[in-house]
Amino acid sequence: MHPIIVFDIDGTLTDFRSFIRTIGIPYFEMKYYLKVKNPDALELEDIFELDSIFFKRRKEANAKRLLDKPQICSIFSIRQIQK
Repeated sequence: MHPIIVFDIDGTLTDFRSFIRTIGIPYFEMKYYLKVKNPDALELEDIFELDSIFFKRRKEANAKRLLDKPQICSIFSIRQIQK
């Protein structure tokens, strides 16, 4: 007899919500020190509001990248600065 491999992509075979509640949330709280923001949400991104965290980090990284790189400005901008 050969083993059967099943891919459950929509959560019909596994209780995904129970997995998130019992394993996912405690893991993220312990490892990343995150606080639950929306306990009624279904996805980890929504439970911890990860979009706002990633947006803030991306914004800070972009600002650092722009400040660390020499900027090339147009002649028009240079003329405006000189006035």
